[in-house]
Amino acid sequence: MGGSERRESSAYSRLLHDSAASIAETLTLFAEPAPAGVTKVEWKEAITAAEGVVRHATTAGVLWKGKVSKKEGMENIRSYVQALHGFLLLSHGSTAGAGPTLLSCIGRLSRQVVNSSLSLLRGAVAGFSNSVQDTDLAVLVGCVWEACEAVKKAPVSNRVAIGRSLTQVAISVKDVIREVGEFECGTLDCNSETVKEDTTELCSSDQEGVSEAEGEAEASDESTELSNRLSAEEMQVVESVKAFGSSLFSLIKQLLHIVAGTGNASKEVQMADAKATPILEKILELSKALGVAVDELGASLYPPQEIDILQGTVTEIEGLIEHLQTEVNSLIGLMPEDFLVALNACKDAAGSLNKILEAARTP
Repeated sequence: MGGSERRESSAYSRLLHDSAASIAETLTLFAEPAPAGVTKVEWKEAITAAEGVVRHATTAGVLWKGKVSKKEGMENIRSYVQALHGFLLLSHGSTAGAGPTLLSCIGRLSRQVVNSSLSLLRGAVAGFSNSVQDTDLAVLVGCVWEACEAVKKAPVSNRVAIGRSLTQVAISVKDVIREVGEFECGTLDCNSETVKEDTTELCSSDQEGVSEAEGEAEASDESTELSNRLSAEEMQVVESVKAFGSSLFSLIKQLLHIVAGTGNASKEVQMADAKATPILEKILELSKALGVAVDELGASLYPPQEIDILQGTVTEIEGLIEHLQTEVNSLIGLMPEDFLVALNACKDAAGSLNKILEAARTP
């Protein structure tokens, strides 16, 4: 690379470095939502700005594939960065009145657009002197497209953002229930007669093969014993935890209806979003803690079962349920019947599990 190209490459790098620093400063806006007093930007404006970023990314992908003049290169970087600033300002402007969950989601999506765009520009500048393959730039452009496409799917309200996060809690709880169900396989003993017949057949053909098979069988038995081979008493605990987890999953589904505003709630309809959001955020916080506790229940079932931890976790969950009931009551007043049914089912399941755990403590 000649001296002129080195100077151009250095100029591109300095401009990109300064631009990245400027963008990083703009991103600090997302530490707080836009002031409530300002006019809220409609999210569709941010989507339009993201589409502009896509056009700049496509242009950059085409431009930097070939020979780029210094004027073209500098102008491309400047215009692209200007488009990013515009997108970020509109994106942040849409956060007026946003709670922590919605603000976090919008901030994350905005950072993805910025990070993918800066990666593209860095790749383009690096390729100016290092002959980056066209396919590399194409991949980077594709990453920008994906990030901007995700912007179109962003939640447009606090309720939607909180509901999506609560859905992830429900999925986590359901996964634990599924994993707990796998312990049932461990209650069945292997068919000893079948094993004996297989071993005899192997002995008649190849003694060395028998040794290998026995070694594998022993390793398999040890693995099974450590994973899900439980006694009848331990299986009682497992089945009770599974029932408790299922009742909690049903409770979270009812919370989803309430958060979405589809429950029967006279006070909820009248409550302004600004007042409802802190309560909804608290419901989400409690639900996340509940999800973590359910995961702890599942982890404590592996032999030897940790009864003390199980009892402590059940007590913790009972407290979370009480707090959830309080928050739902403050949000909607008269609670929906389906929610009360799910709530009482959780309390009954907790009581049954506590009895089984107490019995398991008795020598």
